[in-house]
Amino acid sequence: MRVPFVLPRLPRRAPRSSAQRDRRAFRSVLAVGVVAALVIPVGRPVGYTLADSLCTGSGCDPAFEDVPVCATVGRDRATASETRIYSTPISAAQGARLDTYGDGEVEIVVPSRGAVEVYRFQNLRQARAWAFDRAEELDRTIDAAAGPLSAGTHAGYSRVLEGMGLYSPHQGVPSQTGTGYVITTDRRQSGVLLDEATTGMSVQTLVPEFPLEGTPALSTLAARLGLTEFLVLTVRRDPAGAPLSLEVAGLGSESWSLSALRAPETSDIDYSRELSDEGGALLWRSYLLDLRRQANSEVFGEVFDTSTGPGGTVSALRTGLFDIRVGSGELTRNPYTALGDRVRDDAVFVEQELRLDGPGTSADSPASVLAPVYRGASLHPAPVSTSTEIRSADLSFAGSTVQPLLECSVPDSDTAAHPAGLEV
Repeated sequence: MRVPFVLPRLPRRAPRSSAQRDRRAFRSVLAVGVVAALVIPVGRPVGYTLADSLCTGSGCDPAFEDVPVCATVGRDRATASETRIYSTPISAAQGARLDTYGDGEVEIVVPSRGAVEVYRFQNLRQARAWAFDRAEELDRTIDAAAGPLSAGTHAGYSRVLEGMGLYSPHQGVPSQTGTGYVITTDRRQSGVLLDEATTGMSVQTLVPEFPLEGTPALSTLAARLGLTEFLVLTVRRDPAGAPLSLEVAGLGSESWSLSALRAPETSDIDYSRELSDEGGALLWRSYLLDLRRQANSEVFGEVFDTSTGPGGTVSALRTGLFDIRVGSGELTRNPYTALGDRVRDDAVFVEQELRLDGPGTSADSPASVLAPVYRGASLHPAPVSTSTEIRSADLSFAGSTVQPLLECSVPDSDTAAHPAGLEV
């Protein structure tokens, strides 16, 4: 016997006054106006502005409220544009985060069970529009504007207008797609491999365990570069798989300077391996090496094993006791020492003060907090990381010194909360 379907009874309410009906009508008209503006192509900028106003107070996504804005003060604008200055989780998808760069461009990284998509935008307004179209908070805010019994107002009006052929959401196409991976021959090394949608180029991020047991040369290289506890290696390749650049980056150690890197090999320097965290601020240091130069390309081939499979081309760090192999005559030089020499003579160096905030950042080590972010496909919320005091030096020029690269500040809260139109 089938159980009959019974609608739940709604409690009786006192009749609304005319003032209540007027307020309800006004909110309904406002909700319709927002939805209509959002779904009609020519009205989307207006719709985003109205939706942003509705979110004031409760905040559809507070991640967009305190984003630093930077101005390039150094001469190396190319380096400034590639420098990530801010990262924060956003509510558009589980594990998603927003990254901003020195030139104002924005990326939204969306992981999904081993895969990852990267959406790139020219500015924060475009990124915010993308997030508005996907955030559940917007639906709930518009529904709330129409009253307590208006569940589904946003979805309902969207469906109606979609049937009329007027529904045109801001459909962002990923600029990069990829997957997380683990090196099968050495599972201590893992990361994410991204493919560029338009250029065919690829970006591989490699995060090894650190220190990497059995390979003391990597720890020695890191100490020489002023890095400790956590390393990230990023390889960019052309469509044919040829390496274009290598970035070596990580958390900075204390009591280090470029003079230590440039010291003669005969110098007896006791490099510190203690994490620099003066005043609660960490240091993030990176070195970018151009692999189109023959000397750099040769040493890259000595440090990395590279293979190509169905998923693309991936490089892994070679491991072993290289000093012993040099002493026995098996190798003519320690490849990690040679890589340090090329970095010293030819890399672009960037150093920035880094502050981490969010759940777990006070109790966990910075390395454990950052590792899931750089492995790329984690669904765990990313920490909020903010960079300040960003400086750089081009080490290919003898005697070059560290100079300011970017000056960043957080805009006035009123300006951030009410931008002048959300562009699409």
